[in-house]
Amino acid sequence: MNTSRITNKKGFTLIELLLYLAIASVLITILSGASIDMLRISKKTQNLQEVQYTSSFIYSTLDRVASGAYAITNPVGVATSSSVTFRMYEAELDPTVLSLVDGVMHLQEGATSPIPLHASNIQSRVTYTNISPEEGYDSIRVQLGVSLDTQSVLTSAQAGMDLETTITLQYSP
Repeated sequence: MNTSRITNKKGFTLIELLLYLAIASVLITILSGASIDMLRISKKTQNLQEVQYTSSFIYSTLDRVASGAYAITNPVGVATSSSVTFRMYEAELDPTVLSLVDGVMHLQEGATSPIPLHASNIQSRVTYTNISPEEGYDSIRVQLGVSLDTQSVLTSAQAGMDLETTITLQYSP
């Protein structure tokens, strides 16, 4: 009777395989959680940059328009409005209107069609308030809010800004 024992052991035991599998699943869980957090932070940063860029672009457009204007005709009195009308020195740009339509800022110069100043996934809020102190000055307070909210399967990110400024034009009545 020939009985020989196998002394050269090759492979893993079931216990060893289960232990390796448990360790690997814990590591994968930790790494995937960290990856999702990094995606969330990245998306929030990207949204904030887009909101800052949009706010800056709207303000620079408002500044450019105001620098070529000689009067503000809307809003009138002490009223507030979601649009502002500038009377321009250049006839082809007169009047120039900045308005809010369905959460998107639009610019209309003269007889041209209104053009959006930002993408429709970015929402704007604006209030123009006439605060003209005396005859010979047109002043408005501009309160602008810009926000972006993105939703996806793994992440959601919100970003927003609220800004306020005053524009004053001096003219000779």
